[in-house]
Amino acid sequence: MSTLKVKTPLRFSRFMHVVDQGNGISAFYNSLNQAVVYASTEIATTIKLQSTPFTPTSLASLLQLVDKKPLMALLRQLWGKKMLLEPDEDEMIDVETLRTFLAKPDIAILYLLVTDACNIACGYCF
Repeated sequence: MSTLKVKTPLRFSRFMHVVDQGNGISAFYNSLNQAVVYASTEIATTIKLQSTPFTPTSLASLLQLVDKKPLMALLRQLWGKKMLLEPDEDEMIDVETLRTFLAKPDIAILYLLVTDACNIACGYCF
């Protein structure tokens, strides 16, 4: 992941979702790392329609923004939370890392709260 610049081409992560919260606020949610970033619904609606790689400058032009600073601040937040990626960046590496980590459950202590009638023979008991 390089530094976000005005001319850096970007695309959205396939794990990013946009949820309208009401009152003109929308939430960008990354289902992979559970990060949340809030923005105005107007900007979020325009952003979620971007299906091809774009630059921050082209997005500012599309939104007809005179001051690009708030948009750049939002894009930096999305970039930092891995919701924005470079077009050739492989986000499946993070998925494989999570799968590897989650595939190894480590049970250190197990408490069984059973009744006097328990014979550990229920179908759901392991």
